[in-house]
Amino acid sequence: MKKLLFILSLLIVNFSAGQSKAFSDISIDDLLTETQLSSDNTDYVEMIWWMPTEYWRTILSQDPSISQAEIDEIVALVEDYVFIAAVKGKIGMFGGVTFEKEDVVRKMLKVSYQDKPLNLLSESELNADLQNFITMMKPMMANMLGSMGENMHFLVLENKDQSKLESPIDPYSYHKLEFELGDFKKEIDLPLASLLEEKICPKTNKELNGKWNYCPIHGTELKKKKSF
Repeated sequence: MKKLLFILSLLIVNFSAGQSKAFSDISIDDLLTETQLSSDNTDYVEMIWWMPTEYWRTILSQDPSISQAEIDEIVALVEDYVFIAAVKGKIGMFGGVTFEKEDVVRKMLKVSYQDKPLNLLSESELNADLQNFITMMKPMMANMLGSMGENMHFLVLENKDQSKLESPIDPYSYHKLEFELGDFKKEIDLPLASLLEEKICPKTNKELNGKWNYCPIHGTELKKKKSF
């Protein structure tokens, strides 16, 4: 239990298509930028954080104190599910925030992949290990983010078409991935660029977004980094 708590603390502390990258080479900051969705509504605090299996693999792979066996165990626990952390709160006249309770956030949250809605699971539908995993993350988030962390709700969804997929949501795909939290709606542009090797512009040798096929400045076809 103490070891798992330590590993979870390492996962949370980082909160602050082309060829896929090794997990040890992925920028955690870039991955978070793509998967943490915030509203620009000045009257509300609204955030949806999608934590794909690749997030857990990346965080764990970059910590030398965690063994491969421990990585495999945690990945096996989460890989069949979609993890979302969501928070919504109304900002008052003097800057105070009134946050929504979990039951309200549950009713507001909708996630669809390939234009099909994912199924939001109740706590009773989660196995004991998943329940403990989420229970241990909550106080860590509260300690780090204060009131916002205390009111951040961890929700678990599943893809009903899971039998046809290698993972609930494929972050390397070009499929449509949409999120809703009441009036707050966002779409993530898959694939996630942070998971892909950058491509090279042959005119400048500069590294560019791995999702691009052509240089936006010169119009030349980009080359794969390892084969250039």
